[in-house]
Amino acid sequence: MRSGPGAFAAKCKDVTEVLAEMERAPNEVGLKLRVAFHDSCHLQHAQGVRSQPRSLLSKIPWLELVGDP
Repeated sequence: MRSGPGAFAAKCKDVTEVLAEMERAPNEVGLKLRVAFHDSCHLQHAQGVRSQPRSLLSKIPWLELVGDP
């Protein structure tokens, strides 16, 4: 059994990872939003979380996800 910081880190997830795994889509609210999302350096490089935040945002039907300006 591993112990120490590496073992603890292997058990942790970012909230976007947990939410992206959920099948439930958000409720329609009638808003039309255009959003630019900037990837978090810490999530990408330290935790290896890359696709989950964008996946989560893409499930929101009234949200248009655009690239960084």
